[in-house]
Amino acid sequence: GRTTTECDGEFEFSVLKNTDYKFIGSAEGYSTNDSITATTKGVSAGGKVYVKIPLTKKRDYAMQVTVLGKTPQGNKPLPNAKILLSSQCEGWTRAYTTDDSGKICEVVRCDCDYVVVANAEGYLPGSVNVIKDDGECKIDRRCGVNPKEVEVILENIPGEGYDTMQIELKDIYYDFDKWYIRKESEGELNKVLSFMQENPDAVVEIGSHTDARAPFAYNIKLSQRRAQSVVDWLIARGISKDRLKAKGYGETQPVNSCTDGVPCTEYEHQRNRRTTFRIIGKNINVKSLERFDMQVDPCKVCPF
Repeated sequence: GRTTTECDGEFEFSVLKNTDYKFIGSAEGYSTNDSITATTKGVSAGGKVYVKIPLTKKRDYAMQVTVLGKTPQGNKPLPNAKILLSSQCEGWTRAYTTDDSGKICEVVRCDCDYVVVANAEGYLPGSVNVIKDDGECKIDRRCGVNPKEVEVILENIPGEGYDTMQIELKDIYYDFDKWYIRKESEGELNKVLSFMQENPDAVVEIGSHTDARAPFAYNIKLSQRRAQSVVDWLIARGISKDRLKAKGYGETQPVNSCTDGVPCTEYEHQRNRRTTFRIIGKNINVKSLERFDMQVDPCKVCPF
C-alpha cells in the first residue's frame, strides 16, 4: 500500500500477523530508502511494531552536456567531441567523449560549481560555468530521465583569407613581479590544452602583455618569462614544443590609452595585463573576435 506521513513524520496502519513487510520511503529533496524491512512474526494480537525509515538529504543530480558546432545552417551536435568536466569544490577534472548525439551525462552534486570545457576538431574551444543550485536536488534528475540540460556551443574555424584572431585567456594570474602560473589559472589552461590535443596540426602563439608601469625593457623580459611559463605548462602535458611559440609583448600592445604617463584606474591597467592565444601555423588564419573583458586580478598591488 501507499501512504503519506502526518506532520510529525509518522503514520500507522493495520498489519497481518506472521507476515514480513518491506518499506520504501521517499521525500522531496531526499534519496529514496528501500532497504527497511519488518515482521509481525511473534507479535501478539493488539501489539505494535515500530519502524524507522531514515532518509538522507539528496546531494546529486544528472547533468547532460550537449556540444554543438555553429554552421551556416544552424547549430549541429558534434559527436566525438572532447569534454573536460571540472568540479570546483572537489578538485577533480574528468575527461569524456560525446556520443553520436553530441552528448554526455554525468551525476554531479547540487552544492558544487562545475566548469565544462569542450573541444572538437575544426572548432575553437568553448566553456560553460554551471553554478551550484540546491533546487536541482529537489527534482528527479537522472541520466535518461529529465537530466539538467547544458549546452556548449563552439565557433567554427574559418578557412584562409581571414584576419588573424587573438583570443584573450581569462583568469591567467601571476603573483607580483613573478612568472610562475598560479593554480587557479589551470582551468583556463586546460581549455588550451584540449584545443591543442583536438587540433594536432595547429601551431599557436602564447602572448603575454603587461601594463605601462615599470621600465619598457623590464616589462618585455617579464612578459616573455610569463608567456614561456604557459608554453612550459603545455609541454609538460605532452604538447610538442614545435607547436608553441612564447612571445612577450611587454607594454607595446595596450588595449586602451593607458600608456606611459597617462593616469588610469587599476581596472584600466588590468585590461592591459593579459595572456593571449593566437593560431599562427598551417596557414590557418582565424577571423578576429571581439575581445572580452577579463576579471579584475585579485592581486591588489600588481603594477605590471
